[in-house]
Amino acid sequence: MKRRPGLLPCGLCSRVLIVSEPGADGVFRHVEALVGYLIKRGIEVDLAYSNVRDGPELYALVQRVESHCGKTLNLQTGNRPCARDGLALVELWRLALERQPEVIHAHSSKAGVLARSLRFFGIQCPIFYTPHAYFGMGNHRKSVRLFSLIERVFSRLGITIQTSKTEALFGHERIGVPKNRQVIIPNGVDCDAFQPATILRRREVRRRMNIPENAVVLGSVARYSLQKDPLTLHAAVRELLARHESIWFVHVGKGELWNDVDALGPPMPRVVRLPSFHPMSDFYQALDCFVLASRYEGLSLAVLEALATGLPLILSRVPGNWDLDFFALNGVHWTEAGNVADLARTIDDWIGIARMATNHREVALDHFQQNSCFDRIVEEYQKSLHPHRSRREELAFRP
Repeated sequence: MKRRPGLLPCGLCSRVLIVSEPGADGVFRHVEALVGYLIKRGIEVDLAYSNVRDGPELYALVQRVESHCGKTLNLQTGNRPCARDGLALVELWRLALERQPEVIHAHSSKAGVLARSLRFFGIQCPIFYTPHAYFGMGNHRKSVRLFSLIERVFSRLGITIQTSKTEALFGHERIGVPKNRQVIIPNGVDCDAFQPATILRRREVRRRMNIPENAVVLGSVARYSLQKDPLTLHAAVRELLARHESIWFVHVGKGELWNDVDALGPPMPRVVRLPSFHPMSDFYQALDCFVLASRYEGLSLAVLEALATGLPLILSRVPGNWDLDFFALNGVHWTEAGNVADLARTIDDWIGIARMATNHREVALDHFQQNSCFDRIVEEYQKSLHPHRSRREELAFRP
């Protein structure tokens, strides 16, 4: 296969194998954007993915990779250890042997284990791993010990790209990732796609959702999972809707706790639950405020998208979210994770100042531009191909 001329500077990484287990939600959307960026840079991309947790955009991404002469592989594995993992590893090894990538970049814990296991099968190219939040950061179940042990076993293989300072500290102190094998690169957001809404645009999107134009609309983008804690979120919203007739709530996401939220009570007419929404940039333009009640985060892409849209934020004070304190945001309202009463009170407090302007878009433009963040990832790829160049070891965001 011939490379397209004129797109790559001399010596730049020219073929990357991306490995990602989720085929939907925030991790997938980060991977989707990164793949698109690499292709535009003229870098050949192969993709190993899984259709166990999928969405329609996954198959569009597979088609895009293949249309640019990339090879794709369906690992058919989930986010928990399963019998299929051994076969998935063998298939991934064969793909790496066939394609000879210069760099492998894995996203999420399952992909991280599979990709880094290739070291034991003789694959010597640089391997990067982005966990997008460690399972143990805000979770105290017994299974955390197993996942943390697995992460610790692989912690010295490859370079770990951490999306936030708190994630990096957890990785070093609790998982044992050496500081010289960590680099912090925050998730990036497409600030051209995610912009504040005009009055006409907000009206149009709300009409699509069957929401009144003059409603006060809270929204969330989060899986129905233990990490995202939809039970606390929906319980608090139910309390609020009983007191405020103008409040509507829209939740985009799906997952294993969907029926648990159903069990909280009968459907409420001002709660809109959508498994997906397209395009996501339109969704944020319908909102007056974005809320996320997670137990932990890496650095939430959904929060960054809301930030770029200029929305006020109601966030649980947990690892990953804490990092936003660094940027002096003027429209963040904090709540205690897992506390229904405190979340309801925090939303009540926001309602009292609902129309105040924020500096959130300016911060997104200054610190979280997608292409700038992806530029830094490619810089790390390049450094790994030139080991004589020193790697920075400080855990800090670049100004």
